[in-house]
Amino acid sequence: MTYSQKSIAAFLFAAVPLAYACKTSDATPTNRVALRAYQSARLQNDVTVRVDSLTDSRCPEGLVCIWAGNAVVKATLSKDTDQKQVRLVLGPDVTNGAQRKSDSTGVVLSGATYKVILRDVTPYPTVNQPSSAATQAVIDVTKL
Repeated sequence: MTYSQKSIAAFLFAAVPLAYACKTSDATPTNRVALRAYQSARLQNDVTVRVDSLTDSRCPEGLVCIWAGNAVVKATLSKDTDQKQVRLVLGPDVTNGAQRKSDSTGVVLSGATYKVILRDVTPYPTVNQPSSAATQAVIDVTKL
């Protein structure tokens, strides 16, 4: 084996496991769901999430607004016979004071505690296409 063949073999020997390790670390969360209003999904942790309402009053991209607006999601989480309703807000929450973040909350379902996080509301409104029925809430539910 020549020197260059040995170098290539050594490189491949080191690079293949590293490439595989990088690929497996990019896994998406198993308890994340994107739902429109009135849709529901069962997550891997056996929690069912139903979006009861979704309103998006965020200032569309390309406009200058007096107020940035917010996106409000009301959802019901259930497991077994237990269910809880949550209200999650992206942006300022005028009902709870603008200083308090309302994009996450904790709930107890069937004796287990879960953290519920509103990650995003998509698509973001634009000047040409304000929020519509295709708007989805991206929600994570993690057992603590």
